[in-house]
Amino acid sequence: MLDRGPIIKYHNQVEDFSSYEQAGFASRALAFFIDALILGIAQTIFATLFDFLANHYEVPKTWHMELNVIFIICSYIIIPSIYFIPQIKRGGQTIGKRAMRIMIIREDNTPQLSAGRIFLREIIGKALSAVFFGAGYIVRIFGLDTFHDKIAKTKVISLKVSR
Repeated sequence: MLDRGPIIKYHNQVEDFSSYEQAGFASRALAFFIDALILGIAQTIFATLFDFLANHYEVPKTWHMELNVIFIICSYIIIPSIYFIPQIKRGGQTIGKRAMRIMIIREDNTPQLSAGRIFLREIIGKALSAVFFGAGYIVRIFGLDTFHDKIAKTKVISLKVSR
């Protein structure tokens, strides 16, 4: 393990992330679990409100297909986007990643992630990583890049200083 010592960053200097180690499977999995728990609570609240409003206003049966599509789009695209994009755009971390002291950066070691890249990684890429029984996540155990990191050209680094 490298002893990086203190990191000194000057007022307009971009931090050099090239010396940071990639985060391991365990810290990434725990960060994912924390984020999934928070996201699950938000989705449960949304589902409860959606169901209440649909039942309260006695929506005609002919609208059920459209309401299902709206519900799926909100639950699996809009709510996760609202959760992930602002947090990661601000500092490369979600609540779970902050708790585990890991951070998402681009493959070229720069921290600036666009909203499009975040959407590609967090919504589309993670859905593809989950296909085939989570194989896109499990490959990290063997030191390989996850599918969503490959797709978005990102990596997750550990901010923990190794001694």
